[in-house]
Amino acid sequence: MVMIFRRGPGDGCGCCGGCLWMTMCVVGVILAVVVPWFAFSCELHRREIGLAFEEAMQEVQKLPSDEHPSPVDQERLVHLRSRNLAPGSTLGDPAMGISAPKSWALRREVEYCQWEEHWRDAHVGNNRHGDRFRDDHRHRDSRFMDDRSRSRREYFYTKGWRSRLVPSLLFAQPFGHSNPSRNPLPPRQWHVPFAKAGQYTLTAPLIERM
Repeated sequence: MVMIFRRGPGDGCGCCGGCLWMTMCVVGVILAVVVPWFAFSCELHRREIGLAFEEAMQEVQKLPSDEHPSPVDQERLVHLRSRNLAPGSTLGDPAMGISAPKSWALRREVEYCQWEEHWRDAHVGNNRHGDRFRDDHRHRDSRFMDDRSRSRREYFYTKGWRSRLVPSLLFAQPFGHSNPSRNPLPPRQWHVPFAKAGQYTLTAPLIERM
């Protein structure tokens, strides 16, 4: 229900100028404190990231090539470049009939075209506002608020691609706007058990973090 008040000639506030001046002072003080603190926090965070990166680079062993692994580099953090990449197996999604022979990881993301319910409340009476919807799938629910006004709720439905299931049993008009109640193909992800980068072997935990 919408209530509209009309201000009379004697209802004006004489302290509007003082209230505005005090509000501006409070906002100015807040900005004077928050802005320098935010800039200092960002600079401190940037410095910490830079120091952490420099410390990590000191621990990284750069390798000249992807050939002739050395026992010295075992259990060490190394950096190498390789164009000889070969996954240990062929990934695929049997449910979708998809095969990815040269992939290290495969991810399935499913979306369904589903109905979605929307509504808008409009108050009709002495004060009328709100828009009318032109839609082939709409429903109106009128609720009387008092003797002079009433609230009208208008439902309309649109279709969209969504990765999550949208329950349609609680729709105002479930008939003709039904959505699937289960997900036959939930999201899933596959990784190869190992992969080769030249003469080096990449294990599954390392591949999953890439």
